[in-house]
Amino acid sequence: MSAKIAEAEEHIRKAEKALKTSFLKRSPDYDTAGDAYSRAANSYKVGGDKPKALDCLEKACDCYKEMRSLFQAARMLEQASLIARDMNKLDKVVDYGERGALLYRQDGANESGAQLLEKAAKIVESTQPGNAVGLYLKAAETVTVEERPREYGEYISKAARLQVRAQKFDDAVGTLRKAIEIQTTLDSNNAGAGRNVAGLVMVQLMREDAIAASKVYAQHGAYCDGDTSPALRAILAAFDEEDGDAAKEALNSSAIKNLDIDFARLAKKIKVPTSDLEAAAAQLGAQRAAASEAAEAKKVVEESKALEKEDTPAPPPPAPAQEDDDDDLC
Repeated sequence: MSAKIAEAEEHIRKAEKALKTSFLKRSPDYDTAGDAYSRAANSYKVGGDKPKALDCLEKACDCYKEMRSLFQAARMLEQASLIARDMNKLDKVVDYGERGALLYRQDGANESGAQLLEKAAKIVESTQPGNAVGLYLKAAETVTVEERPREYGEYISKAARLQVRAQKFDDAVGTLRKAIEIQTTLDSNNAGAGRNVAGLVMVQLMREDAIAASKVYAQHGAYCDGDTSPALRAILAAFDEEDGDAAKEALNSSAIKNLDIDFARLAKKIKVPTSDLEAAAAQLGAQRAAASEAAEAKKVVEESKALEKEDTPAPPPPAPAQEDDDDDLC
């Protein structure tokens, strides 16, 4: 047994002793027990026993909650989220992040709660973008529009990009609108608003709603920078004129490639328009191919029937008719 593990177990004994009651000690000493469990968790972590470290942090959190030391209880869960990350228990990371943030909020430390939610979201966003979206939205709710509008807009924007990554385009439309709505009210955040406007245009095109994309640009396009704005106008004009080649060229422009990565990736997936002649040619080609396949199938059937006919043996000749021997009867 390593020295750190032995040290952790000694701290646990102190914690358990502090929680015991007797005739002379009517109530548990939660404060002492919480500190002892916290020290035990640190010793277990250093000693390499992370599951026991998590257990001790949970117990320390419970002790501090009994003392109404909510800020300290939240810190225990924040430490637990980092250990869970090291153990690759991402569901635990989400759980500890949400519970810890709630305790911070109850203690009035909204900024600490939002930061914990953001940390948890960054840990899980590459593998669990759906859970990360929820964490960012809760972070936005924690700071609230009235108190910290800038941070609110940033958290909402991060949630929207993850919704795009998860291909939840309908959800992303609503989230991006919220981000743009708040960012356009801030004097010094026009760049963030412009990036989200460009992202919303790309999302609407991905949803095959070019009209909605044009309305977005008409309403908020002024917030886009000098490179992005002409590129978006070229894309929307190509869609309006149903010019597929021009649309492909505009979507492949450097300005679109320089958008936030989740928006830029949509350029390769957006369905570009096709002209009426191209559509008619494609339809005629499909009809000819179908007719050719049908003719070939008919030919195969006829050849098969002919072969079957050749292989069928001819019927035997009919037997000669028997003549009546009338002479013998006379």
